Amino acid sequence: MRSCLHGVSIELAELFPQQTLVLGGVDANGEATSSVESFDIGTNAWTPLSRLRLPRWSCACASAQGRVFVMGGRSVEDEILDSVEAYDVQRGCWSHAPSLNFARCELAAAACRGLLFAAQGVTEGEVPLAEIEWLPVARERAARDSQWLRAPRLHSPKRALAAVALGDAVYLLGGWDDLAGQPSSEVNYLKIEGHDQLSDGWRRAPPLQEPRAGCRGQQDLTSLERFTPGGHWELVTHLQEPRRACCVVPCGSSLLVLGGVKNQGDYVASLSRLDVRHKEWCPLEVDLVGSRRYFTACACRLRLVENVDGELKCAIC
Repeated sequence: MRSCLHGVSIELAELFPQQTLVLGGVDANGEATSSVESFDIGTNAWTPLSRLRLPRWSCACASAQGRVFVMGGRSVEDEILDSVEAYDVQRGCWSHAPSLNFARCELAAAACRGLLFAAQGVTEGEVPLAEIEWLPVARERAARDSQWLRAPRLHSPKRALAAVALGDAVYLLGGWDDLAGQPSSEVNYLKIEGHDQLSDGWRRAPPLQEPRAGCRGQQDLTSLERFTPGGHWELVTHLQEPRRACCVVPCGSSLLVLGGVKNQGDYVASLSRLDVRHKEWCPLEVDLVGSRRYFTACACRLRLVENVDGELKCAIC
């Protein structure tokens, strides 16, 4: 039975290869963009998708329940946003989703067990946030649940942090600690204990080996570390090109490192692919579409389909 399931999973992966979506950001002219592209790691090809309804940068995204959600960020006028957009698979376009309780940028987002999380960041007046909120996004509940709910707060606010879902928990990693005035190595996690039931508070996990803070980092980073089954962080390898404010996205057995900034603010247009099993970098003969930074990215399985007008739409599996 297990071998049969493994064979089916391989066939499904070939039919619906994992894609990396790059959304929004700041273009080469220094303006917010609504551009969205999908990168196929199998063909090294970019495909343009439906644009965001609102150009935004310094936002966050996550895929859940067959949709991609983009939230918060800054607008063309540099206004901090509370709006959320969702890519609807059946309609093949973006639509409005419930707005966040707090306008925020430099936030982190993750989806776990049908719940969408928006964590920390900075709000109007450049005030850092400790608040975390969550939204049930299961399709059968979409009509009933129309607002974000408060999750337990963390003890200190952070911005430019990262979030990831692992098992039945959401982890928040690093970030810029405004109280300490420096990047953080702190890792916290919150468990989902039942049907839309959160644990009563965040718990500490082992800290990162090196403090990290996305676009707020003061220096380019060169290392890549992972959390081991033994319960500690270890160095995996060094980046091919030092950078900060980049996006790292899992894609099958690989990690993609996309874009970023280096030196005194120079754009990094390149993509790097790490074979996690062999800890080897694999060359990619392709760059980002256009020079841009402060975008967001996530992975999901897409099936590109052509409609009667010859336009490419995508379905998320």
